[in-house]
Amino acid sequence: MILSTFRKRARAAQLRRLRRTVHFLMKYTGMAGYCECLDALDINGHPGYVLVVYTHQLFPAAERESLRRYLQRKLTQLPEFERATFRLIMHDGHDLVRMRLQPAHVSSAKVAAIVRAANEREKLAPQKVQQRQAEMHNKMAENQWQRQSDIASLPAPQWAMTDLGQLEEPDGKPDTEGANTFS
Repeated sequence: MILSTFRKRARAAQLRRLRRTVHFLMKYTGMAGYCECLDALDINGHPGYVLVVYTHQLFPAAERESLRRYLQRKLTQLPEFERATFRLIMHDGHDLVRMRLQPAHVSSAKVAAIVRAANEREKLAPQKVQQRQAEMHNKMAENQWQRQSDIASLPAPQWAMTDLGQLEEPDGKPDTEGANTFS
């Protein structure tokens, strides 16, 4: 029992050190907020941690993996965390606003409808792509037909396009002084 209590205290102290270290790294990189650290085991049974970072700043979702890699690299440089794995869950400004806007009570029917709608879209996606391609092909054929009918309805020119003669001066006499210069 004494050994169990000692292990729990040592583990709690290790979590506090980890939280302080992550908070220092957040400040060092210019992030404001706080971090929660939780114990976990990876799939091989090695000790690991779940880091939950809350910040009011915006952090792109596509770049969150780079933050996890940075924290992993820096934390594994410490001897007590060198074999640990880290799972990062990040809540930035957008996530926090979305959480506040969600209703407090959500029914199971609404959740079931959301899941059903999301999965139906995945099933219908290839059909919709084919339908959109057919619509686009029909529209292109219609536009091509419209352009051809528009060209056919134009009046024929009254002069031949290759029949160019001498340009006349405003007084009605042909230009005889050279190569049609403008003044």
